[in-house]
Amino acid sequence: MFDTKNNKNKRIKILEAALYLFSRKGYHRTRMREIAEHAGVGKGTIYEYFESKEDLFTSLIVHLFKALDEYAFQKVKPNMSASMKIKALVTGYLELVENMPREAIMVMTEFWSEGIRNHLKFDFRDMYKKYLRITRKILEEGIKKEEFKETVNVENLSRSLLAFMDGILFHAMLFREEIDLERITEDFLDTVLKGISRR
Repeated sequence: MFDTKNNKNKRIKILEAALYLFSRKGYHRTRMREIAEHAGVGKGTIYEYFESKEDLFTSLIVHLFKALDEYAFQKVKPNMSASMKIKALVTGYLELVENMPREAIMVMTEFWSEGIRNHLKFDFRDMYKKYLRITRKILEEGIKKEEFKETVNVENLSRSLLAFMDGILFHAMLFREEIDLERITEDFLDTVLKGISRR
């Protein structure tokens, strides 16, 4: 989840310390002084990188979500068919979610809890717009190459695919030990691809 190639990077050390403490003590009970001590830096150093605890928590969430999405989109290769690109995208996301450290799951769960969302002003729109563009491009490519039906609503299906990926994460947070995410993903992809395929 973090760039271990540069383990001397203070910002990364602070994010790692924040992940550790937020996952164990929660957002409200964690103090900036504790994060500084765990990261091995002075408290003032944290404020060189983050304006406040809220900013640090938000930055951590952004980092975790970007890691998820970038990993998934890196699975998509130019020589794949449109169907294979969609499969690679969704299964790549699932793969990282299933291997995500428990600490990351706990912090994301707290972010989505009502109390945290009411205090954090975090906007996912720019990140989502980027991924919507990529997903739209895959679907449009499939239509152009006559792999998908011309009647496919590219906008709605793009949003549905991203919503499903969010759902994978949400279910991993709540029901990680109770459900078969891999089977759910296979069934979803099978249903979607059969529905839009021209073959």
